[in-house]
Amino acid sequence: MMRVVVKVLGFAVAAWAVLGFVFRDHPLLGTLYLGLRVPLLLLCFLLGGWAVRQHSLRLVGLVLLGLALLFAPWLHAVLVRASPVEMARNGTPVRVLTANVMAQGGDPVLVLEAVHGHPCDLCFFQEVTPEWKARLEKEGVLRPLHRECRGTADGGQCMFSRWPLRNVSMVGEPGGAEVALCAVVDLPGTELAACGVRLSPPFSRPDLWEAAEHFTLNGKRRSAQWELVVKHLGSLGEGRHRLVAGDLSTLEWEPLYAQARQLWTDGYRRARWGYGATWPARDTRTPFPLVRWDYVWLGPTLDATDAEVIPLSGSDHRALYVMVQP
Repeated sequence: MMRVVVKVLGFAVAAWAVLGFVFRDHPLLGTLYLGLRVPLLLLCFLLGGWAVRQHSLRLVGLVLLGLALLFAPWLHAVLVRASPVEMARNGTPVRVLTANVMAQGGDPVLVLEAVHGHPCDLCFFQEVTPEWKARLEKEGVLRPLHRECRGTADGGQCMFSRWPLRNVSMVGEPGGAEVALCAVVDLPGTELAACGVRLSPPFSRPDLWEAAEHFTLNGKRRSAQWELVVKHLGSLGEGRHRLVAGDLSTLEWEPLYAQARQLWTDGYRRARWGYGATWPARDTRTPFPLVRWDYVWLGPTLDATDAEVIPLSGSDHRALYVMVQP
């Protein structure tokens, strides 16, 4: 009986690994596949040990196939972290900070304290209301910087820069949400095309099937929004460094993350091995953030030398601080 149960589990794990790998780009199925890697890997190891003891070559082969498919994303991440960038790192270091300040309910004192403790050369803020804009502009660390703020009342964005900003524009869906504030930053001796983003977040639904449908549609929407941002950065011209920072409302095991990672480098992952969770930071049901929700993405000519998730945030997001090297 035990042998039959183990064989069924082995075939189920292998089938799940194969189907998940095939449908890894689907917003819902891909997220489930990537999110269940850890328990499936543990199950694969247990099944593999049992199969070796029973001298079952067929089951060993199935387990090895499952392990290969499940380990593939992690192996890719390790190779990305170990690979050099295309250009020599000889430019001016840029301290990048991104923070969703939480339009309704954020604590201005804690947010500004976090900013004050981490002086930035290029700062991105999301969910900026007119009141928040006034507070940020009065902050001592930010006051000397060049600034641009655009967007609607609760979905506004601000960009502060040590260097001049030009070609400033908002990027959004045709007739829909504004998702990014972009500009060209005149770094010493070079140029950086940068966007601060806030993609449309998924919302909870009481019904399971309704929630699954909503998550699928929202995942497709965020992927389309990401493509709009990338396309706009491309329109700013070739030969510039490129950077995207902000609230992607995207889990690290979603297909959108894998999509972005094909052409961009995750700044936090490049510099750190830690979990790096940024959300939710103020939810009383969770004593600490559970997932990565905020990112700094680097183009092929940029590198990250250090990164930190700032514990003090005053928002439902923790701020992310990355040292970028052109």
